[in-house]
Amino acid sequence: MSEDPHPAPHRGRAARGELAFALAGAPLAWLVQLGGGFAAMTMACFEGGERTVWPIAGAGTAILLSLAALGVALAAAGLAWRLYRRTRTEAEGDHAQLVEVGAGRTRFLALWGLVLAAGFAAVILANGLALLLVPPCAG
Repeated sequence: MSEDPHPAPHRGRAARGELAFALAGAPLAWLVQLGGGFAAMTMACFEGGERTVWPIAGAGTAILLSLAALGVALAAAGLAWRLYRRTRTEAEGDHAQLVEVGAGRTRFLALWGLVLAAGFAAVILANGLALLLVPPCAG
């Protein structure tokens, strides 16, 4: 282990705000894309009291929301990768030893930020394609 007795000796290499964005940026971007994209696509379904099949007006907004959400997710993934590289040598030993002492917390959070951001980037991409390929007003 390192000379610092704290279980997260590299905590100074990753600010709390950076870790928070790395962990929560992509899921929050997905929530905005999901709600905003659905609202934008279905808002035009009943223009003038008549059901429309394809809401062209909302498609542009949904595309922009999807691209912005994907950008946020990729930014969170990039930040998480940089944080992981800064903290990857935080604690020595295998996972069983580290679990017993609770060491490597900053590295753990950075790694999970990377996993979450990459996963949500894939979900955002799939959801963006679904918003465009599945007609929301067909009924």
